[in-house]
Amino acid sequence: MGKKQVAVSLRKPPPADPNAFVAGSEPTIPEAPKSTALGPVLGTRVGERRELTVYLPLDVARQLSVRCAELDRDVSNVVAEAVAKALSVEEPIPTVAVELPPDTWTRVRGLFGTLRERVPFSLARFV
Repeated sequence: MGKKQVAVSLRKPPPADPNAFVAGSEPTIPEAPKSTALGPVLGTRVGERRELTVYLPLDVARQLSVRCAELDRDVSNVVAEAVAKALSVEEPIPTVAVELPPDTWTRVRGLFGTLRERVPFSLARFV
């Protein structure tokens, strides 16, 4: 019988900072990127931003891309300004008043009267 083959695998060492090794200090663990329940947050020169997917009609998306290229502006900044402007406008909240015709109330009162007449006398005093 021949010898059994032994499975050997090499492990890749964890990433290490060569400068920390040379200086003799403890290795530093990189910080995880910030994330919230709404998605990852990206720090930019203009502040923190969160990725958001917006679906636009093809013609609107094309016009937006062309306009941003003409103005030499970032699409994200233009969309952010437009949304902020739209959210700052106070729109009146429509109030809906339901008005029933007077004859409806008369019919309801009549139905309650009919029901009271059908209830036995001992229970009628509670209704």
